[in-house]
Amino acid sequence: ISGSIASSQVSGSYTSITGVGALNAGSITSGFGDINIGTGNYFTGYAYLFVGNYNTPSGQTATIFDQSFVGPSVSGTGFQVRTWDIASMKVCAWFRSGQVLGAPTGADKGRGTLNVSGDIYKNNSAYTNPDYVFELAHDKSARKIPYGYRIRNLEEIEAYTRAWYHLPGTHYDHPMGMFDRGDWLLEKVEETFLHLIAHHYQLSDFERRFKNHDSRIARLEDENKELRELVTNLRN
Repeated sequence: ISGSIASSQVSGSYTSITGVGALNAGSITSGFGDINIGTGNYFTGYAYLFVGNYNTPSGQTATIFDQSFVGPSVSGTGFQVRTWDIASMKVCAWFRSGQVLGAPTGADKGRGTLNVSGDIYKNNSAYTNPDYVFELAHDKSARKIPYGYRIRNLEEIEAYTRAWYHLPGTHYDHPMGMFDRGDWLLEKVEETFLHLIAHHYQLSDFERRFKNHDSRIARLEDENKELRELVTNLRN
């Protein structure tokens, strides 16, 4: 079959394609419905190669929504996608243990690997940056503070790590997603900068005091020298 299968032909009750051997040098497009790739289905093409063959004994399916597939090399064992040459695509599927999504380069990256050339965003992730750390530090009346959050001093952090062997906000038996962990890491970086800024001012104050002490010591040494000269003159 050459050309494209569009949503006018693949829609409604025909959203699932079965028993198709090859779609040569064409593309699969779904503008309204979706194309479900289930057990035993596979698609191959001259310039657009895709092999689904997703084993779904429990009846689950891998579904690819509303995209044209023009990747130079797309193949799979189970359900794999490699090297898509398209601006964007959406994949909605159930991935069981051992499934791979991505484009490993250089060597086998192992099972469960996700490789992308662009960025990955979580819904509303742009609004979860932990600005509340500096907000709480500089504005005590701040309201955009997560419930229970406070900035600990270094003595508290040391005591906490001695008791629990990790920083506040994590726990060994409470898994954390990659986006939440990224926010948590940024939170700790901002807290670290707060401590560095505080120590910077303390060091600056110490330096100022030391300079004052040096000036006083130099003045006392001059006075002591004058007194010694005076005593020497009186003796003579």
